[in-house]
Amino acid sequence: MNEDITKRKYKDETIKTLAFYDPLTMLANRRLLMEKIKGAMALVNRIGGQFAVFYIDIDEFKTINDTMGHKISDEILKVISDRLLSTVREVDTVSRLGGDEFAILFECIGLVSNLEVISQKILNIIREPINIDSKVFYVSCSIGGSTFPTDSDKIEQLLSYADMAMYHAKNKGKNNLQFFNESLNVDSARRMKI
Repeated sequence: MNEDITKRKYKDETIKTLAFYDPLTMLANRRLLMEKIKGAMALVNRIGGQFAVFYIDIDEFKTINDTMGHKISDEILKVISDRLLSTVREVDTVSRLGGDEFAILFECIGLVSNLEVISQKILNIIREPINIDSKVFYVSCSIGGSTFPTDSDKIEQLLSYADMAMYHAKNKGKNNLQFFNESLNVDSARRMKI
């Protein structure tokens, strides 16, 4: 009887883990990130303030994946995950969206200038050498940011704006942070029309 309960608890925990966490890095997945953002929105709507979302993409990661293979790439992603976790507070949520894309929810950010300090820490720690199987790898990342409620009060739009800003960071030479601004939206709409 006790053994059946233990097996069922283990099975329930496994299902929960698979539902809300990325199996490679054990970071939150997109589903859990969305739940956390909903909670952050409710908090801001109740007590005020703001929060931010960063989209982070590893620069030129496809080249590493193509030349070194999935095993090395997966190990690099695990190191990057640990480094991202080391730069945030306990209340923040680091998630892996898939491939080499990550997102961070920064709750109760105070001033937007605080995000610039945090982003510099992220850029610096990602650039540190990564040692795997006696090889040293150097990577960098591009970061896009958007804030609630300033940029949008809708989850999907907020995420889309952070993603848009991240691509703008890549276009500006990579290894930098760009925040969403309305001109990015106008440029995007113009490109879609073309």
